[in-house]
Amino acid sequence: MRVLGATIWALHAAHAADMDPSIAGWTAEVQVDASLGFDIDENAPLDVALAKCKANGYSRGNAFLDATMHPTLLDHCNKIQYLELLLPSHQGTASPSDDAAASPPVRIHASVDDDPAEQTYQGFFQRHMLRTHATISTETLSMSDEFLQKCFDVTKAVSPMEVHSPECQPHLETFHVPTFVANDYMQRVSTEDSITRPMLVQAPQPSTVHCRYGLHMSLVSASSDTSVSVSVRTPTVDEYMIPLSAIDDPTPSLNGAISFPRGHVLFVPNGFGATIDGPAIRFCFADASNFNRVKQHLRVEALLDTTARSWLFALRDATLDTSMVRRVTPSHTAWRAFRRWPKPQKLTKESNADEAIPRRERYKIWQDDRKWDGLVQGLTLPVSRPPLAASPSDIHRTSVTLTWQDIFHPRKGDITPYGYEVTWQAEDASALDGPMKRNLSAAVLVRSGLPTTAFGDDFDGKAIQGTVLGLAPNTSYTFSVRLFVGDAIGLHSERSQSIRTNSCGEPSVVRGQPEIVKTDDLNCIRLTWLPPVDDGGRVIQGYVVAGRYGRDVLQWREFNATMQFDHLANKAVVLAKDSVTTDIVNVSGAVCNLRQGVPYQFQVAALNEFGVGPFSLWTDPTTIDPSAHQIDVMRGVGAPRFHRQYDRTCATAPSSTSAVPTTSKPTGPVMFLSDKQDLLEPYQLISIPRTSPTPEYDASKKLIWTSWFANVWPGHYSPKAYNIIAEPVLVDPPYADGPIANAADVRDRIAVIYRGKLPLFNKVWRAQEAGALGVLLLDVDNICATGFDYHCSPGSNVMHGEGFGAQDDAATWSAIQIPHVLLRQDDARVLLDRLA
Repeated sequence: MRVLGATIWALHAAHAADMDPSIAGWTAEVQVDASLGFDIDENAPLDVALAKCKANGYSRGNAFLDATMHPTLLDHCNKIQYLELLLPSHQGTASPSDDAAASPPVRIHASVDDDPAEQTYQGFFQRHMLRTHATISTETLSMSDEFLQKCFDVTKAVSPMEVHSPECQPHLETFHVPTFVANDYMQRVSTEDSITRPMLVQAPQPSTVHCRYGLHMSLVSASSDTSVSVSVRTPTVDEYMIPLSAIDDPTPSLNGAISFPRGHVLFVPNGFGATIDGPAIRFCFADASNFNRVKQHLRVEALLDTTARSWLFALRDATLDTSMVRRVTPSHTAWRAFRRWPKPQKLTKESNADEAIPRRERYKIWQDDRKWDGLVQGLTLPVSRPPLAASPSDIHRTSVTLTWQDIFHPRKGDITPYGYEVTWQAEDASALDGPMKRNLSAAVLVRSGLPTTAFGDDFDGKAIQGTVLGLAPNTSYTFSVRLFVGDAIGLHSERSQSIRTNSCGEPSVVRGQPEIVKTDDLNCIRLTWLPPVDDGGRVIQGYVVAGRYGRDVLQWREFNATMQFDHLANKAVVLAKDSVTTDIVNVSGAVCNLRQGVPYQFQVAALNEFGVGPFSLWTDPTTIDPSAHQIDVMRGVGAPRFHRQYDRTCATAPSSTSAVPTTSKPTGPVMFLSDKQDLLEPYQLISIPRTSPTPEYDASKKLIWTSWFANVWPGHYSPKAYNIIAEPVLVDPPYADGPIANAADVRDRIAVIYRGKLPLFNKVWRAQEAGALGVLLLDVDNICATGFDYHCSPGSNVMHGEGFGAQDDAATWSAIQIPHVLLRQDDARVLLDRLA
């Protein structure tokens, strides 16, 4: 990098004499002082030299005004900083002798004579100058050969106008500048530098002419035989240039050079050069259309040149008048009026006309003037550097907090509303998806209390922050900001670097320790907890409650099949979103199917479609007090406060539409199976006392379902105390003589199985493995026609207090943990009709 920097510097110095006089004065101070003094090492690489300058207190923010640094050291550091800024845009560029001729010509627009808008300054400004169109104006300027000889040194290839020459003074009385140059800001800053004066450029051979430092150029042909072409300027090692953005690149021309008759006027935007083969008068100027671009160039050139520095300070001055005349007349383009600032009041007040104007017309002019003033003010508002995300914590799943320069400071007492418009677009968005916008007023913006270095050490001001909401997770965006003050809207900043929002994932941890609230519901407790701070970018679909029970010293057992909780490794149950209640702060839900007299602990985690987040702390131990009058109740599908089982394979699948497993559609009535009198009957939330010991029928001899019941015969090794509320479902195959195909439906329901084909133990075992809460064995072959006796189950008789299978091996049935009962054929038919 050091060698390349030295090469650029040598070329910069060597070619300074080849530039036109208006430029040569600016680059004279770019020369390297051979004796830089004390500890300055000229052979150090640029990055090392720049780091050493910063270690000595140098920064771009104080480069122009720091009186505490040694002048020699300050000049050296300014030179290093200049080269450091120059190098990135000049890697691989040629010497200035190659110029920009390699760039292909671009289209030169022509103003339309019969279009009234093209004949006005406002129309030309908005149609061509703001769009960076190289354009031939309809205007024609007259100039005599005597004027050229008296006001310019025609013996030189490049000669500035001798405005103070006595011989030139008479000709200046009738000299006019091009219309679109009339609002030149440079005339309000300085009129002494040659670059602010017209320049006669004589080119016997085709040569490229341009204006430096982001200035626009106007060329007026001084010969009838001149031709001209316009091309994009490519950076060269002799000057700093800001490249044009892609939207400014015009359509390539197929014609190349065009005729440029005497007196015709060509507008060339900044960033472009014109190749001419004859004499022409060049104007370099700045107005609202390139105001901020000029300041960008001068900010770099001011490192080396005091004139550029003074210009930069003048253009930055808050008192600079950036207004522009909308209806330019010959009185504005006359040389004396053009050079004079401030202008006479009669020239600045456009509403004062000599002729009488109707009131309606005056009102329209006033409206147009207001719109014009707003446009100009917006173009001259300061432009921030690209916004950025200052830290990773500013990037979220659906929002990003951006930081950008606080570039606007309203005057004390100014109540004009202002803020910033943030524009963003996804990098993978289609062409039909336009950018999104949001206005952030001053009230919602957050200003830093101290100066920031987030934008480099050449900005020592404060930063400002604003949050953009409504973004998509795991998506890359670019952002830009622009200032608005009242009705005036400024220019967009450059696009930010790509910022990718965070990916969606599992929710964050449930905070704190859930609180246990006992309820009157049998075998249930209610938990209350705080929701997670982060939902993982997806809607919370439920909460997972994990539990453990049976404390023995310091060991706890996880929920298992005996407790009728989930059989999976984490032994948890899911409370669906519609099963919990949420107040302003807390979430609460009930956990049922608990045993009396057993201590429990619980923990809670949130669940979305990506999975389960971290669990909360364990609750304090709690115990459901035993009751001498009531026994445990197991709730299945169809029962009030039934818990949905947690299925990790479903919960952790991002492609799943729902992380909470949904149960199948109801397959029949909700039944109540109880050891109380060994009955199977329809479940009723409020039980009505029976008026008859037998089922009842209506007038049409149809069974009144709520009155139906059936006596059942429990297995000899079935749990002795049970209360089950759930839907019955017929297994597939009905005899359970093979793997159960509808295991998902059987889970958390009462399995209905035909008797026959294989031992009863095998049927009950397969139902338990499928997750059934209980089993109804149907005597479809009517073996129990005489009752629950030895004919129904050999070796067993209900009258002796035995269950069916009393002669079976107890060790065989020890693996069965769910109730299983036998139903006679007549009762089975009624139940099967209901299931159908």
